[in-house]
Amino acid sequence: MKYKIYILSAHVALFFIGFSNLAHAGNAFSDVKEFVEQNQGKKNVSLTEIEQLRKMIVDTSAGLQIKENSSSQVEYLNSILLAIQLVNLNRDPGFDFSKLPAANVLPPAGVMASSGADPKSITDPIKRQEYEAAIAANRAYAEVYEKQSKLNELYEKLLMQYSAVVKSGLDPSVASQIYEKINVFFPDDAGNRQVRDILIRRTSTPDASH
Repeated sequence: MKYKIYILSAHVALFFIGFSNLAHAGNAFSDVKEFVEQNQGKKNVSLTEIEQLRKMIVDTSAGLQIKENSSSQVEYLNSILLAIQLVNLNRDPGFDFSKLPAANVLPPAGVMASSGADPKSITDPIKRQEYEAAIAANRAYAEVYEKQSKLNELYEKLLMQYSAVVKSGLDPSVASQIYEKINVFFPDDAGNRQVRDILIRRTSTPDASH
């Protein structure tokens, strides 16, 4: 009898843990929906906003169960498409991630100082100004690099989320709605063509990975 009570208690605990996870994921989904609707079409999103959206997407994927062909499926895919649109507006698909920002900037030619030296140590005012400008430029590029890296990571996560929901099955009427939204959110132009083609291919062939 004691063992049966233990087993029953374990099942009850697992039920409430699962329910809690679903509730948390559902709240995260609502947060994603609200975030993308408020920021639709926004350019120059901040690193803080990118990280905020990334966390919401991770929380949503942790336990959200979407019934096949349900209204929540359409609503969720709509929010994911809006999130992809937002990220696509801010990411540079041609960004060269092999070009890393410098860990330490080299002083100008003719200055006897090691890389990363304090600009105040340079007595020549013109050389010092040149060095300070180079440091500022490298710092700005490092911020761009970090932002593009996070956007690229988020872009891939969103495509994975989209594919995961599509793989659960789409009724023709649902698929028709999704194609319509893809056409609205991603016009067939140079800036959207790549992601548009990926989304259409994954919608029509759910097992496609590219």
